[in-house]
Parts: sequence; structure tokens; C-alpha cells
Amino acid sequence: MQDLSNLVVYNDGELELKVSVDSETIWLTQKQIAEVFGVNIPAISKHIKNIYKDNELNEFSTVSILEIVQKEGNRNIVRNIEHYNLDIVLSVGYRTNSVKAIKFRQWATSVLKNYIQNGYVINGEKITNDRFVSLENDVNILKSQMNKINSKIKENSLEFNQNIFFDGQIYDAYSFVNDLIKLAKSEIVLIDNYIDDTVFTFFSKYTNINFIIYTNNISKQLKLDFEKYSKQYKNISLKIFKSSHDRF
Repeated sequence: MQDLSNLVVYNDGELELKVSVDSETIWLTQKQIAEVFGVNIPAISKHIKNIYKDNELNEFSTVSILEIVQKEGNRNIVRNIEHYNLDIVLSVGYRTNSVKAIKFRQWATSVLKNYIQNGYVINGEKITNDRFVSLENDVNILKSQMNKINSKIKENSLEFNQNIFFDGQIYDAYSFVNDLIKLAKSEIVLIDNYIDDTVFTFFSKYTNINFIIYTNNISKQLKLDFEKYSKQYKNISLKIFKSSHDRF
């Protein structure tokens, strides 16, 4: 059983209705839904039964038994009444072709549901001034952290005009790859089906970086070159990988 103390007010000029807000949704009784849409309660009950019958929505997650106090004669009586969440209310609204139903759908879609999905409703009862200030501070901290991350990304980004190199641009290609490797902190993965001993020679300059090389085939010569390299340097792993190609 839920205790709903947070309220928002729906007012269409003719009807003013206090709507309970809890667990990121609203809860209305069949009587309240009937008042909002300007139809009788049996019609609302029929729509709800059809919604569940058609498996449009799950009954378990859209209905809740809530405790309310209602006046009966001269007494205030506590009753356990079925309440339906926003999904049911909107679904009933789409099945109800009244002007009031259209107004409520517009209000719920454009205002209420947006607030609920973001975790707050802006009014004095739902959120205190201190809490609002706290939320603003949290947002500012997040913005500051994002700015720092963006700055760090820019610092570590390569600035180059092209990464396609043509015949004769040997130095440009070498310089680009060299700058790229310098950005690595601990490990680089290379997928290349045409490697030879020159790759080992190039990587030998970066003993602080671990290299994992995937290639389609390890020939006898490549295996021999790798074994010679590994006797002096321990920063390269050579593995077979047959799922890559350069055919486009």
C-alpha cells in the first residue's frame, strides 16, 4: 500500500483535479478518470478491461490498491481503492473521443509526463528551495566535469589533414603512425595481414608499450623474425586472426 502525498493539479477551466504522483507516474481512480474525460464510470471500466484483454498493457504494473479517505454521510471512511497509472489513463484517453480527453492527453503528454520521467514536478510541495539549489549545484558540477573531459579529449586528439597516403608519401605516413603511437598509454592492438620484420623494428622503439598483433598467417620467416625479436624485447604478442580482410 502506498502513501501518496505529492500532488499536481489538472485544470481545464471546468474541472480542477488533484492528481497523486508517486514512483515516477500518476495514479487516478476510475471515478477521477471519468471526471477528466467527461464520461461515465462504466465506460471507463469497459475500456480498462479491453486494454488488459488485448494485452496492450500489463495489469500488474499499471494498477495499485491505494488507501484514500472519503466522506460517506457524516463520516470520513478509509477505503482501499484501485488506482491506475499514467499509461492506463493515456490509453483510455485514446479510446475516448471527447474534447476533454483530447485536452487531458495534450496536457499529460506535453507537461506532466515530461516532468515525471525526469524525476521531478516543479511546485512547492514536491521540491523545496534548498533541494532545488542542491540540484542546480549538481548540474553545475556535472557540466564542469564534462568540460574537463572534453578538454582532455581535445588535448589527446591528433590534428591532421588526411589519413589516406599515396605512393611517395612514405614520411607523412611514418610521421602519422609515430604520432599515433605516442598517444598510447599502455597497449596497442594492430590488425595487419601483411606484417614483416620492419614492424618489429618499428615497435622496438616503444618498449614501454605492449603491442598485440593479429595477422591472418604466420609464415616460417615471420615466426623466425618474431622469435629473434622476442629474445631481446618482450613487448609484442603475435596471434592468428582470420576474420579480417581488406577487400571492399
